[in-house]
Amino acid sequence: MALSSKHMQAALLLASGMQSKDVAEQLGVTQATLCNWKHYEEFEAYKNAILREMFNKQFESLLRLNIAALETLKTLLDTGSENTKLQAAKITLSAAGFFGEANLPYQRTFLTIGPTTMSEVFEQRLEKGDPTCFSI
Repeated sequence: MALSSKHMQAALLLASGMQSKDVAEQLGVTQATLCNWKHYEEFEAYKNAILREMFNKQFESLLRLNIAALETLKTLLDTGSENTKLQAAKITLSAAGFFGEANLPYQRTFLTIGPTTMSEVFEQRLEKGDPTCFSI
Protein backbone atom coordinates (compact mmCIF):
# COMPACT_ATOMS: atom_id res chain seq x y z
CA MET A 1 0.00 0.00 0.00
CA ALA A 2 1.37 3.41 -0.93
CA LEU A 3 1.07 6.15 1.66
CA SER A 4 -1.31 8.99 0.87
CA SER A 5 -0.49 12.62 1.55
CA LYS A 6 -2.64 12.41 4.72
CA HIS A 7 -0.62 9.41 5.92
CA MET A 8 2.60 11.36 5.33
CA GLN A 9 1.23 14.44 7.08
CA ALA A 10 0.18 12.32 10.06
CA ALA A 11 3.61 10.68 10.26
CA LEU A 12 5.32 14.09 10.16
CA LEU A 13 3.05 15.55 12.85
CA LEU A 14 3.51 12.50 15.11
CA ALA A 15 7.28 12.54 14.59
CA SER A 16 7.24 16.23 15.51
CA GLY A 17 5.70 15.35 18.87
CA MET A 18 2.05 16.20 18.31
CA GLN A 19 -0.47 14.12 20.28
CA SER A 20 -2.47 11.52 18.33
CA LYS A 21 -5.83 13.11 19.13
CA ASP A 22 -4.58 16.49 17.86
CA VAL A 23 -3.17 14.92 14.68
CA ALA A 24 -6.47 13.16 14.00
CA GLU A 25 -8.41 16.37 14.58
CA GLN A 26 -6.11 18.43 12.37
CA LEU A 27 -6.33 15.91 9.51
CA GLY A 28 -10.08 15.36 9.88
CA VAL A 29 -9.88 11.65 10.68
CA THR A 30 -10.93 9.67 13.72
CA GLN A 31 -8.46 8.56 16.36
CA ALA A 32 -9.32 4.96 15.43
CA THR A 33 -8.30 5.63 11.82
CA LEU A 34 -5.02 7.13 12.95
CA CYS A 35 -4.45 4.16 15.23
CA ASN A 36 -5.00 1.83 12.27
CA TRP A 37 -2.50 3.80 10.19
CA LYS A 38 0.11 3.35 12.92
CA HIS A 39 -0.08 -0.40 12.34
CA TYR A 40 0.88 -0.13 8.66
CA GLU A 41 4.52 -1.10 8.13
CA GLU A 42 4.88 1.68 5.53
CA PHE A 43 3.55 4.28 7.96
CA GLU A 44 5.81 3.21 10.81
CA ALA A 45 8.86 3.06 8.54
CA TYR A 46 8.09 6.53 7.11
CA LYS A 47 7.59 8.06 10.58
CA ASN A 48 10.82 6.48 11.82
CA ALA A 49 12.71 7.79 8.79
CA ILE A 50 11.46 11.30 9.63
CA LEU A 51 12.55 10.83 13.27
CA ARG A 52 16.00 9.64 12.16
CA GLU A 53 16.40 12.65 9.87
CA MET A 54 15.33 15.04 12.67
CA PHE A 55 17.72 13.39 15.11
CA ASN A 56 20.62 13.54 12.64
CA LYS A 57 20.03 17.25 11.97
CA GLN A 58 19.88 18.01 15.70
CA PHE A 59 23.01 15.95 16.36
CA GLU A 60 24.91 17.76 13.58
CA SER A 61 23.88 21.10 15.11
CA LEU A 62 25.14 19.98 18.51
CA LEU A 63 28.46 18.92 17.01
CA ARG A 64 28.89 22.36 15.44
CA LEU A 65 28.13 23.98 18.79
CA ASN A 66 30.64 21.69 20.49
CA ILE A 67 33.37 22.89 18.14
CA ALA A 68 32.59 26.51 19.00
CA ALA A 69 32.43 25.68 22.73
CA LEU A 70 35.80 23.94 22.59
CA GLU A 71 37.35 26.92 20.84
CA THR A 72 35.96 29.19 23.56
CA LEU A 73 37.39 26.93 26.28
CA LYS A 74 40.77 26.90 24.51
CA THR A 75 40.77 30.70 24.39
CA LEU A 76 39.90 30.87 28.10
CA LEU A 77 42.65 28.38 28.94
CA ASP A 78 45.15 30.47 26.98
CA THR A 79 44.17 34.01 27.98
CA GLY A 80 41.85 34.02 30.98
CA SER A 81 42.50 34.85 34.61
CA GLU A 82 43.72 32.03 36.85
CA ASN A 83 40.19 31.41 38.14
CA THR A 84 38.79 31.42 34.58
CA LYS A 85 41.54 29.02 33.46
CA LEU A 86 40.73 26.70 36.36
CA GLN A 87 37.00 26.70 35.53
CA ALA A 88 37.71 26.11 31.82
CA ALA A 89 40.05 23.25 32.71
CA LYS A 90 37.40 21.66 34.96
CA ILE A 91 34.77 21.91 32.22
CA THR A 92 37.14 20.43 29.64
CA LEU A 93 38.22 17.56 31.87
CA SER A 94 34.65 16.89 32.97
CA ALA A 95 33.46 16.79 29.35
CA ALA A 96 36.20 14.29 28.55
CA GLY A 97 35.09 12.15 31.50
CA PHE A 98 38.27 12.70 33.56
CA PHE A 99 36.85 15.00 36.22
CA GLY A 100 33.62 15.13 38.19
CA GLU A 101 30.45 13.44 37.10
CA ALA A 102 30.03 14.16 33.41
CA ASN A 103 26.57 13.31 32.15
CA LEU A 104 26.89 13.96 28.46
CA PRO A 105 24.73 12.66 25.61
CA TYR A 106 27.60 10.88 23.88
CA GLN A 107 28.33 8.97 27.08
CA ARG A 108 24.76 7.70 27.28
CA THR A 109 23.19 5.11 25.07
CA PHE A 110 22.09 6.86 21.91
CA LEU A 111 18.42 7.29 21.17
CA THR A 112 17.16 4.24 19.37
CA ILE A 113 14.91 4.99 16.45
CA GLY A 114 12.84 2.13 15.08
CA PRO A 115 13.05 0.49 11.68
CA THR A 116 12.81 2.65 8.58
CA THR A 117 11.89 0.06 5.95
CA MET A 118 8.76 -2.06 5.71
CA SER A 119 10.75 -5.30 5.87
CA GLU A 120 12.54 -4.12 9.05
CA VAL A 121 9.19 -3.19 10.63
CA PHE A 122 7.75 -6.58 9.68
CA GLU A 123 10.78 -8.45 11.05
CA GLN A 124 10.64 -6.51 14.32
CA ARG A 125 6.93 -7.19 14.73
CA LEU A 126 7.41 -10.85 13.89
CA GLU A 127 10.16 -11.14 16.53
CA LYS A 128 7.83 -9.59 19.12
CA GLY A 129 4.98 -11.90 18.13
CA ASP A 130 2.83 -8.93 17.10
CA PRO A 131 -0.36 -10.35 15.53
CA THR A 132 -0.66 -7.39 13.10
CA CYS A 133 2.18 -8.84 11.04
CA PHE A 134 0.10 -11.94 10.29
CA SER A 135 -2.87 -10.09 8.81
CA ILE A 136 -3.08 -9.07 5.18
